[in-house]
Amino acid sequence: MGGTRDRRPARDRAPSGVTGSCCGPLARPGVLRCPAVAARHGDRSRGSPRLARRLRRRRHPGHRDRHRGVVVSHLDRIAALLVKAERSDNVHEAEAYLAKAQALATQASVDLAVARALTARREAREQPVSVTITIGERGKRANTHLVSLFVVVGQCNSLQIDIAHNSTYVIAYGMPSDIELVEALFGSLATQMTASATSWLAIGEWRGDTYISRDGWRKEHTAQTARAAFYRAFIDRIGDRLQEAREEVLAEAERQRVEIPAEVSGAKAVATTGALVLRSKEAEVRAFYRQSSSARGRWSGYSGGVSRRGGSASRAGRDAAARARLTSAKGISGKGPGLSA
Repeated sequence: MGGTRDRRPARDRAPSGVTGSCCGPLARPGVLRCPAVAARHGDRSRGSPRLARRLRRRRHPGHRDRHRGVVVSHLDRIAALLVKAERSDNVHEAEAYLAKAQALATQASVDLAVARALTARREAREQPVSVTITIGERGKRANTHLVSLFVVVGQCNSLQIDIAHNSTYVIAYGMPSDIELVEALFGSLATQMTASATSWLAIGEWRGDTYISRDGWRKEHTAQTARAAFYRAFIDRIGDRLQEAREEVLAEAERQRVEIPAEVSGAKAVATTGALVLRSKEAEVRAFYRQSSSARGRWSGYSGGVSRRGGSASRAGRDAAARARLTSAKGISGKGPGLSA
């Protein structure tokens, strides 16, 4: 689920208030570099979940990408459904909207997989691009958790990522097909995370429960801290599962023999492995990132008081992540682990 997108190379865009990145330095104010996967969840958060804000696009809702043939109207429809779910005071009505949003997120993943199969030969000529994706409005608590989730999905799918200092948007660097896939996977996972947290909080199991704060004190949960603990545990567990799936893909790719067609007519094809093809692509993306990114500083992430010992909320978040359905996209283009809602 992506938001506002600018597909021009970063060096051709006017500075837009970015202060830091999650992966390295920026020259523009406001974009931070994304931390490594191992330190992915020291997230800084303010505000409440407005998932739909991530989906705003400058394109016409029914626009079809002329290069990839992927319909992006799914994302606008998901955004509208999530807005309705958030505004509804009826629990059953909200759950119905969330269920419909989840179904559309799954369909988006299917569409991307079909497009990927139909354009496999053309993908070999893809060039890295940078895309700006809106996460949420300034001051929303959920933004930092959503950024953490995007980083987990993106880094497991060959992307480099810069993050706005206020966590309102990210800049993804990678192959167009990988960025499209990550948006679909992120959208589906974000929907699952929010829906499962909302359902669990409604049960009220967190009432009277305690958590260990980051300063070492035991405190009683509020709805806000319980949701934060749930989100942090969910993202940690999803990150572990995605990384495990990626490692399985890489292990299989090591055994996969691939012939790269010769660029010159009459020359012999080059034999290699799927893993080497993936590493070559990722090296190209890293080189593009170093050339294009102007991020400064490092994204500090979550700064709230909830530690990873969040009591029943943390257990519920891990359980929900364990139930989330993941699948592996095993193409030599390096799609890595994907999510099936």
